[in-house]
Amino acid sequence: AQQAAVTSDGIHIPVFANIGGPKDIDDALTSGAEGVGLFRTEFLFQNSDELPTEEAQYQVYRDIAAALGDKPLTIRSLDVGGDKPLAAYPMPSEDNPFLGLRGVRLCLQHESLFTAQLRAILRAFHEQPNIQLMIPMVAQVEEVRKVKVLLAHQANQLGLDATHL
Repeated sequence: AQQAAVTSDGIHIPVFANIGGPKDIDDALTSGAEGVGLFRTEFLFQNSDELPTEEAQYQVYRDIAAALGDKPLTIRSLDVGGDKPLAAYPMPSEDNPFLGLRGVRLCLQHESLFTAQLRAILRAFHEQPNIQLMIPMVAQVEEVRKVKVLLAHQANQLGLDATHL
C-alpha cells in the first residue's frame, strides 16, 4: 500500500478511488485508497446493446461493496447524455446535451430505468451498509425531493430501510 496522505502539520487527508467497475477495485486498494468516492455506474450501461437488469446491477454493487470490506463505496446514479450516450437507450439530440437531459433529470424523466437502479442499490445496501448514493447534476432542491420519494417508495416495496443510504 502507498503512504497515507498526511499534511505537514499531521492532518490526515482521506483519499478515495474513482472506479468504473469491479476490475478497478484491486488497483484502488493496493494503491492505498480508503474507499471508493465515485463509482461511475454509466459504464454498466454503455458497453451493451441491452440495459443491465436490476439483478445484474445488484450483483455488481454488492460485490464491489463486499470487496471493500468496511471502506465506503459511493455509487453515482446513472449520468448519461452529452458525451456519454447509451446504445441500448437512445436519447433525442439537444442543443446543449452537457447541461440538458442528463443525470438526475434523465433519471426522473425515465423512471423505469432509474427505479431498477435504485432497487439494485437498495438491495445491495441492505447487505453491505458501506454503500452511499450520489445523485449527479442536481440543479434544484425539488429534484432531490423527488429522488427521496422514489427511494422511499422502492425501499417500502422491497421491505427495506433506506434511512441511512
